[in-house]
Amino acid sequence: MNLTNLRRGCLEGCILEIIRKSATHSYDIFLKLKNQSLHEITPQSIYTITKRLERNGLIHSAITLSPAGPNRRVLSISEMGLMELERFKELWKVTSTQMNDILLA
Repeated sequence: MNLTNLRRGCLEGCILEIIRKSATHSYDIFLKLKNQSLHEITPQSIYTITKRLERNGLIHSAITLSPAGPNRRVLSISEMGLMELERFKELWKVTSTQMNDILLA
């Protein structure tokens, strides 16, 4: 079994939660996930996922001016994103309980 594929399936929910806590940049999301030992994640994979989340109306982006370099895209969660995040959390609770019941019994 490939652990990377299992983790990638959960990344959208994790990214929505990070953005819910605070508007942020894609690279900052990458760093937060990397600090949680998700070393196989790349900045490009985070960028790809955030673009898809934005296309689906789950997050918004705004360009901010940066005096010390290029302008940056700040991500924030939408109302629809908040609803999707709650749905993901409920699904995660049920699924993780079921998996624990099977695998740890």
